[in-house]
Amino acid sequence: MAKLNKEDFKKKYNERIEDVDLITELLEDVEDSFDGTDTTELETQISELQTQLTDVKQKYKERFLQGTELKEENKQKEENETNEPRKFENLFDEKGGIK
Repeated sequence: MAKLNKEDFKKKYNERIEDVDLITELLEDVEDSFDGTDTTELETQISELQTQLTDVKQKYKERFLQGTELKEENKQKEENETNEPRKFENLFDEKGGIK
């Protein structure tokens, strides 16, 4: 069964049914039933997917982007430490371990 547009559908029923009142009633019922598409379900799905997307973006930022901030802070600390020359006495703690 092929999908028909409105005009082809009307022609098909006009050719097969002789009663004009019946044709009019059937066409009105079909147009009322299928013309106004219910979009509330689609809108709820869209809003749910948008909330899921924002959650995923937030989790991604927390996982990957905060780590780079910490790495940058560590690099800055290391650069500050390397700028100052160390003395041999400052390399080891009292127990002989490396500081």
